[in-house]
Amino acid sequence: MITTLGGGAIIPIGVEVPKKESIDAPAGKFDCFKVVLEVGQTFWISDDAHRYLVKFDAGGAHAHLASITHRKPGAPVPFGDTTLGVSFTAPADWVIQPDAKSEKRKTVLHLLDPAADADHVLINIAETDLLPAGARQSPRAMAEHNLGENLAKALQDLKVRPDSWKPLLVAGRPAVSCRADFKQRDKAMAMFAVHSVGQKNSEAFLLACAPDKFDELQTTFEQIIATYRATK
Repeated sequence: MITTLGGGAIIPIGVEVPKKESIDAPAGKFDCFKVVLEVGQTFWISDDAHRYLVKFDAGGAHAHLASITHRKPGAPVPFGDTTLGVSFTAPADWVIQPDAKSEKRKTVLHLLDPAADADHVLINIAETDLLPAGARQSPRAMAEHNLGENLAKALQDLKVRPDSWKPLLVAGRPAVSCRADFKQRDKAMAMFAVHSVGQKNSEAFLLACAPDKFDELQTTFEQIIATYRATK
């Protein structure tokens, strides 16, 4: 193994493949090669032509293959969750990742753009009755609560631009968007936020990035939001 730090040092690592094992994972059952590295990491690689990483155990970190998706180059990336009752489509090469720490009544979906220009792109879906009574009254009330109470405590110098508020529809429901500015480690940052209140679930769509990347990312994020559909 060659490390690029420290002048390109070469580190020898012993590898042993002691046997094959059958592994049950959320993505299915696979016959695997058990690959043991002498640094305390073990990988189970499927013995078919795909060579899927089905399972690994590394220093207390454990994982199983959850799903397999095949995408055509340049094709849009669809997302659908029947339990949440939501679906939307992201542009080609974007990655959509549910937060592993999502709670039963709250779900956070992280979206990663191909160039990693955005610091954060996420969709926060929560059951509406989790909101304070006042915040359920309208999208603007929800936005002011989320930005003024929740995010203002977490972000440095967060300020919403007063002239940026705009009404819109998300999944056929009234929503509101706005732009805000804040600092991250004293570096200027821009935020685009859309909030929507539903009878069952409510959503907060948030984009945060450097100001020079904002216009292009906002346009793309708005296109994603325009595809959002909700049944709850």
